Formats: sequence, structure tokens, C-alpha cells
Amino acid sequence: MVATGTGTPNNIYTLDDIGKEGRFLDKAYESWLWHKKMGHMNFDNLVRINKKEVVREMPEISKPISTSCKH
Repeated sequence: MVATGTGTPNNIYTLDDIGKEGRFLDKAYESWLWHKKMGHMNFDNLVRINKKEVVREMPEISKPISTSCKH
């Protein structure tokens, strides 16, 4: 487990605690993890919301070389 979160009635989730494992993830892995967390959002949009700091404490997201999602 990387983190736990709390949901609201409006389907907005906040992370409660990021476990020790979550602090040392490879940047490429973190980007794919956030891609999945955000409902398979495309990487251009992930980078954009990261730069605008829309999500608190979101790590720096970079667009992978291959963005072909296998899931």
C-alpha cells in the first residue's frame, strides 16, 4: 500500500497518509501511478495540473517516453 485516503460525498478524495514506500518511488513509476489514480488521464493533462498545483502534494509528473497504457 502506498497511501490511504478519505472520500467525500462528491467523490473527491484526499490522501490521509503516504506510507514510507510512497516516498521513494521511481519518477516514471510515480507518473504511471498518478495516471491510474486519475482515471487514466492523459499525461499532457497530468503535467498541466501538476504545474498549476491543482492537487496538493502531488509529486512532479513527467511524461513518459511511451504513453501507451496497457490497462
